[in-house]
Order: sequence, then structure tokens, then C-alpha cells
Amino acid sequence: DAARNVGARAAERLGSAGERALSRSDISAAVSLLDRALDLLPRESRPPKLLCDLGLALSERGEFARAEAILSDAAAAAEAQDEQALAAIATMRSNWLGLIAGGLMEETKAHIEETIPTLDALGDEDGLAEAYSLLGTLLMFSGRCAVAAQAFERSATLAQRVGNAKVASRSLSWLLVAAFWGPMVVPDALSLCERVLGESTDRHTEGFARTVQGALTVLAGDRALGRSFITTGHQLLEELGQDVVAASSRMMVARAEFVAGDLGQAEDELRFGYEKLKQMGERGFLSTVAALLAVVLCAQGRHDEAGAYAQEARELGAADDLTTQLYWRCGQAEVLASRGEIEQARQLIQEGLDLIDGTDYGDDRAVALLSLAAVEKAADNRDGARAALNQAVGLFEAKGA
Repeated sequence: DAARNVGARAAERLGSAGERALSRSDISAAVSLLDRALDLLPRESRPPKLLCDLGLALSERGEFARAEAILSDAAAAAEAQDEQALAAIATMRSNWLGLIAGGLMEETKAHIEETIPTLDALGDEDGLAEAYSLLGTLLMFSGRCAVAAQAFERSATLAQRVGNAKVASRSLSWLLVAAFWGPMVVPDALSLCERVLGESTDRHTEGFARTVQGALTVLAGDRALGRSFITTGHQLLEELGQDVVAASSRMMVARAEFVAGDLGQAEDELRFGYEKLKQMGERGFLSTVAALLAVVLCAQGRHDEAGAYAQEARELGAADDLTTQLYWRCGQAEVLASRGEIEQARQLIQEGLDLIDGTDYGDDRAVALLSLAAVEKAADNRDGARAALNQAVGLFEAKGA
């Protein structure tokens, strides 16, 4: 009994330290401390809250299979102890892992929308803040970046009110992602980066904000300053063990470099993200990285290489993953045009444009129009190529790039 009591006290101290590490987004420390805490306890005595937090930390480090198993245990333990809010949160996090593994966004979104009133009725503002943050991410992925920003703001306000630094950091970070991919003009998005950097004191938000700030600064025309921000951001994220974020955020940087005309740097960013995500077994972001890599390789005239990545993206991407579905079509269209299959190429580009019709993905539409210009150039249709190019330039200019 004495030994068990000593172990329980040590587990409590380690668990508290692990949760503090998680709240400041130090994922490596959180995993280590929470693992050690749980190892000191009998399986039947493991607190569901510690299990739930370990599952979250593991998912952010890219250990998806183990995260899924831990979150399943957390949900079962919470149900057994009648901790309804915690069971709902564990299940929500588990469903999110399904999305990362290539699941459908609409299914994940429907689950979160069902969870929100449950958490609201239970008065769990921590869980509500997290749910609104995840909902915002799905809204952004479906091409509703301006609406997503409202969800992120709501989440951050809730999280700050209850002192949930982890969720506040996530929501403020994703608010910046929505600003990058959505209709907000570059000068306003840069101002938002400064606001977030001024409001937050944690290193995760700083790392994420510096990365977005760097990509936006590249779009604004100052590549040297932008690269310095990007380097700082990536270093901070990697030091914190934020492996999934550090790898997936390469897409933003790559697209900024692509628009700025540095195709080699865009390719390097995407290859780094591609290799890291593939090593983790992640599929959601990987499919988009592969699709965008196909487009970047086509822009360099490397159509044979591009075709393989376009095909991989097509196989991996969920049917409702709009950016993946757009970009693999753009890459494959350019590959087909290089072989003289013009009509098939035009059809693919049009399919992609139709998919994002009604979204606020202006820059993605512009990139697709660049692919259309390449197809028309291959068809020796100079007027068509010029018209598509002019439309793309107009959209980039509207963004402030």
C-alpha cells in the first residue's frame, strides 16, 4: 500500500507537469511526462483526463496509431466514470484522427456539430472552445475561410476566458491560416499576424505566426525578410515537437514561393513536408502536399515526375478535400497537355474550377488558371493562354500579392 501511494503521488505530480507542458504546446515534454505518469498507475486506475491529453499530444507529434488507441481508452474510462464531457472530447479527438487518416470532412464536421450542443448543455467551455476550433478548421478546408475566422475567434475568446492556453493558441494560429488561404488582403493579414503575436505569449503561437507572417511577407515582395520569419517559425515548431504542424505548414510557404516565382524553393518546402508526413503515416495533409508538388514540378517542365505525385494525391485525397481535388487535377491536366491530350486536360481543369466555385479560395483559383494557361499554351492557343494568365494575375493582385 505504501509503495502504491508513493506511485500515485508521483503520478499526480508528473501528470500535472505533463498537462502544463501540453498547455504551452511543448509536445515532446508533454508526451514524456504523461507517459511516465500513466506508467506508474494500474491500468484500471488511469485517469481518463491524462489519457485524453496524452492522446492529443501523441496526435500532434504524428504518432497516430498510438494516439487512436489511447483516445479509445480515454473515452471508455470516461464513460465508466460518468464523465460525459470528457468522453465527448475524447471521442471528438478520435474522430479528428479519422480525418487525418483520410476520412471525409463532412462526417467529421457532422460529429463536431453534434458534440457542440452536448458540451454546451454540460457547461464545458473548455470542450466547447476546442470544438469550435476544430469546426473552424473544417469550414476553412471547405473553402469558407471568412466564416471559419468567426469560429476561430469564438473559440479563442472561450479558451481565453477559461484559461485554456492550448486551445487559444490553436485557434489564433488557425485564424492566421484562414487569413493566408482566404480573401483577406495581404496587408490586413500581416496586421493580424502582429495582433496575434502581441496577444500571445506561448512559443507555439509565435512559431505558427512567424511562419504565416513569413509566407505573407514573401507574397508582399520582401523574400529575404519573409525567409527569416519562416526559419524562425519552423525552428520554434520543431523544438516543441509540433511535427505535424511544422510539416504541413510547408504548404503555405511553398505556395508563397510559387507565386513569387521561386519554383526551386517551393519544391524544397513541399518535399520536406511530403517526407515528414509520409514517415508519420499522415494522409490528409500529405495528399494536398503531393498535389501541389505535382503543380510545382509541372511549372518546371518535369511532367513525368509530376504525374506520379498527381496520381498519389488522387488516391489519397478524400472526395471532399477541395484543395487536393483541385491541385491533382491541375497537375494531371498539365501532364496530359504535355502529351498533346488537350481536351482531356481542359476538362480536368474545368472540373477543378467547378469544385471551388462558390468558395473564397481566390488564390487557389488563380493557381488553377495558371495551369489552364499552361494547357492553352501547349495547345498553341495564345489568346486563351493570355486570358487565363490575366485572370490569374487579377486574382493575385486582389489578394495583394
